Amino acid sequence: MKWRHPLSAAVLLALLCGGQPYAQGQETAATQSGGIPALLQFAERYQAAPPPVSPQQRASEKKKKADEELARQAQALSVKQQQQRLQEKEAQSQQQQTQLSQLRQQVATLQAEQQRVTQAPPDLTPLLQLTQGLSRAWHGTPTELQFQQRQQGLQQQYDTLLARVGPLAQPLELNSPQASQSYAAGVALGKDILLLQAERQNWGVSTDKTQVLAGVVDAFSGDYQLSQPALEQALQVSEQKVNQARQRTLKTQTQRGQQFMAAFRQQKGAVQAESGLWYRIEAAGSGPIAPDAIVTVVVKETLTDGTVIQDMEASGAQLSQPLAAYPPLFREAIGLLKNHGAIMLVVPPEMAYGDKGYAPKVPPGATMIYTLRVADVRAAG
Repeated sequence: MKWRHPLSAAVLLALLCGGQPYAQGQETAATQSGGIPALLQFAERYQAAPPPVSPQQRASEKKKKADEELARQAQALSVKQQQQRLQEKEAQSQQQQTQLSQLRQQVATLQAEQQRVTQAPPDLTPLLQLTQGLSRAWHGTPTELQFQQRQQGLQQQYDTLLARVGPLAQPLELNSPQASQSYAAGVALGKDILLLQAERQNWGVSTDKTQVLAGVVDAFSGDYQLSQPALEQALQVSEQKVNQARQRTLKTQTQRGQQFMAAFRQQKGAVQAESGLWYRIEAAGSGPIAPDAIVTVVVKETLTDGTVIQDMEASGAQLSQPLAAYPPLFREAIGLLKNHGAIMLVVPPEMAYGDKGYAPKVPPGATMIYTLRVADVRAAG
């Protein structure tokens, strides 16, 4: 075993390190680093606390951060406003596109209409109608001309009649009983003439009111417009026409009455009274009617064809009088009822208005239909 000198390794190391002994170099490094190992020295260098900050530096940094935050917010707000403006621009663009499309459609419609007007000839019908209307208004239609001629003729007749009547056309002074009575007699005579004229009208015989009045005036004045033979001939022909019309009406009414009576007899509840009339009780009523009672009735009078002559029910009229005061026909009908009863009567012409009728509504030979209702009964006195 060889012996080695204990310092040989240290010497060798010193030689390698620049000729200084190891222990001395190690102490020198430690002395230069302040006695801190290198590894610890590097860690302390990087992890050492920052130097203290002054208040001015802290305020400056705080202001800097605030400025940076305001700048960031301003930038964000600017982006939002730009996005909003962009949306508004897009909406305006869309609206303009819609308007442009509508304008294009209108232009197309106008072009089509212009082409149609160019191809088709103009419709002059309204202009022609307007021209014809103006012509009629200026010259008058045939109907209007006839009316004007008729009006002129009536005016001439009126003027002629006025000249013939003379003082009668002036207002009368009815300041005495005799004058009033004379005037009343004339009114009654005029009403009779009108009634006769209406009756003959129903028979199919027409007369002109103006000509009838002229005949009356001439009869009073004695100045006739026809000779006596002509008057007699005209009157004979007129009476013949009236008699023929009356006979036709009488025959027609007789046939209608017989047909209606035959059908009524077959109805349920139809009964013939002792006097010969036929009736049917619609409602018997309740409570007896004394012979001396005051009876209130409502009556509807019609022809066999349904023509209404009088309708007290519709007009709200009533007739109230002692039972004995009623005509035999209605007294018999009331005797078949009780208070508030109702009855339908079919009365032949011989028990009603006969062959004369009742001008102007009831023709000669008419069978009459009556619906009688007892509205109330009260004791006399």
